[in-house]
Amino acid sequence: MGLTHNSGGSWDKAEPALLRVQRSITPHIATGRSPARCLAQQGLARAPVVRYARRMISRRRFLTLAGAAAAVLPVGGAFAGIDHLPLSVAFRGQDRYRRIMERAQEEGWARLAIGPRMAKLGRAFLGVQYVGYTLEIDDKIENPSANCDGLDCWTFFEIVLGMARILERPKTSYTPEDLLKEIQWTRYRAGRCTGGYLERIHYLNEWFIDNEARGNVKD
Repeated sequence: MGLTHNSGGSWDKAEPALLRVQRSITPHIATGRSPARCLAQQGLARAPVVRYARRMISRRRFLTLAGAAAAVLPVGGAFAGIDHLPLSVAFRGQDRYRRIMERAQEEGWARLAIGPRMAKLGRAFLGVQYVGYTLEIDDKIENPSANCDGLDCWTFFEIVLGMARILERPKTSYTPEDLLKEIQWTRYRAGRCTGGYLERIHYLNEWFIDNEARGNVKD
C-alpha cells in the first residue's frame, strides 16, 4: 500500500459519482447481475468509485457496496460535517497540534515527499502516552475527532496522515478544524460523517478499499 498526495481526491469530486452509483445499482441488487454490467449500462464505467465494483466479484460484495453507498446518503435533516459536537470535545491536545504544525511550517516539511513528511510528524509525537478508546467521545453522536495528547496505533497513523496531507495546502496557519476535516475524509465511508456510528470504517480492509477508490491510497 502507498499513500498518495492530497491531489488524489476530495468529497466534492467524489460525491456526485458515488451517489450516481448508489442510485443506479440499488434497483438491481436482487437480480444478482454483474456490478460492472450495471455500471456500464448506466454510463458509469469510468466513474472514480467504480473501483469498488471491480473489487467486488461476488454478489455478497455487491450488496456490501450498495449498503455502504446508501449509508452515506443524507437522511432527513442529517448533514455531513465536523461540528456535531463542540470542538472542545472533538479535539483534545490542540496546543500540541498547533506547535507541531508551526514547526512543520518553519522547517518546510511540506516540501518533503509524503513518506518522509509523515516520519517527521510522527517523531514530533515522541513521548505522547498510549491511550485507548479515544474515538468514543459521546454515547450517541458520532463526530470526527482527534486527541494529540493520547494516541493508540491507529489514531497515531490517522492523525499523522491527516497532518501530512493538509500541509500540502499552503496556509498562514492551520486550525484544529483543518485536521478534523481531513480525518472525516479518511475515517468515514465516502468521506462523510452525519453523526451516525455506523458511518465510521471499522476494518482495515474496508478502509483501504474505500480510500483507494477515492484516490487517498494506492496499491
